[in-house]
Amino acid sequence: MLASGTNNATLVSFIDQKSQTVFCWIDWITACNLPFSWCEDSTVTKYTTFARISTETLLNYATLVVREVEIDVGLAIPVIIGIVFDGCTFKSEHFLAVFAVVGHDGRVDKVLLAFTPLIDDDATDHTVTFLKGIFHYFNRDVTDIIYMVADNCAVNRKVADVLEVRLVGCAFHRLNLAAQLFIADHASLLDKLQSLMRKLRNLNQAAKLR
Repeated sequence: MLASGTNNATLVSFIDQKSQTVFCWIDWITACNLPFSWCEDSTVTKYTTFARISTETLLNYATLVVREVEIDVGLAIPVIIGIVFDGCTFKSEHFLAVFAVVGHDGRVDKVLLAFTPLIDDDATDHTVTFLKGIFHYFNRDVTDIIYMVADNCAVNRKVADVLEVRLVGCAFHRLNLAAQLFIADHASLLDKLQSLMRKLRNLNQAAKLR
């Protein structure tokens, strides 16, 4: 749908005005990573042709869309699956993303199952509880996991032990470990180089290298 109620394409003509309006607002806000309150902003409504919609209504329909997506994903992923997950920290808040690994049309695809902040201090227990919780939405259980791909760190190894699945260490993490091992013999030289680079941050010192 390219517009709210003004598109005369064949398929759009069979869709009621309200559905088109809701779709356009959800598409606009999610695609542009805008706040849900965007639809009530007076400047936005001044310059758009979309019919007005409240934040509460938008969230209600967005929740319904999420549930339909969860059902579709649950039907698409196999009964026995592998997962890939990794975390990141942004402004002192830690986030975890979980992907299901599935085969499709002769290739391997990854489907995002969840991306959420972790707030519990016990990383292992909270990660396991989190995985159990999200699999419920896709009509799956953690017992359906046959392997997990993640950083080869202590927490992830413990998670794999609790779930009783194989842990495939992240290739990037393994490369980093190998690089650290390789440069260990040159630690003294690297420390001197790092000290020199700190001094060269000063513009006057850096100018001497020109």
